[in-house]
Amino acid sequence: MFVLQYVLLVGAVAVGVLVRRKQWERLCRVGAGGSVSATGGVDLVGRVEKVEESVRGVLAAVVVLSRTVEKLGVRFRVLRRAVTDPISETATLAEKNSEATRILAAQGNLLEEEIGSIQKVLYAMQQEQQEKQLELILAIGEASRILDDKQDFLGQETAISSSSAPDYANIRDPNINGTSDF
Repeated sequence: MFVLQYVLLVGAVAVGVLVRRKQWERLCRVGAGGSVSATGGVDLVGRVEKVEESVRGVLAAVVVLSRTVEKLGVRFRVLRRAVTDPISETATLAEKNSEATRILAAQGNLLEEEIGSIQKVLYAMQQEQQEKQLELILAIGEASRILDDKQDFLGQETAISSSSAPDYANIRDPNINGTSDF
């Protein structure tokens, strides 16, 4: 029995080898057309060559793309360096402008307060001036009334004195002519 099993095992291995060899020949067989043999096999060498050519083409494309990416990387770094300075300058200017705006706003508020206080002082001075003008007008009015009363009084007194008093009309006052000894 052991011998029979051994013979069957060797036969199975031999049949397996033959089947694999036939499959391999069918895959590797080069036909007259190049890709398919007369028995319907596939040209494995042709397929491998096509794959190798495709891989070479892909490698060439990868090399070209790699160079392009490298150039773009360099351009990006140069552009970033070129843009970084203007951006930082713009940020600095914006900060200075905001600071100047705050200072101007503070000065504007201070000026508004000063203008308000100046207006109050001017209004008070105007009121005081108006009061003085009013007092002056009242004083002039009172002086004119006093003069009118004095003239009325003098007019009554002259009427009384002309009948009993000496005539002073001919007496000269040195200040009346505009000549004075002083």
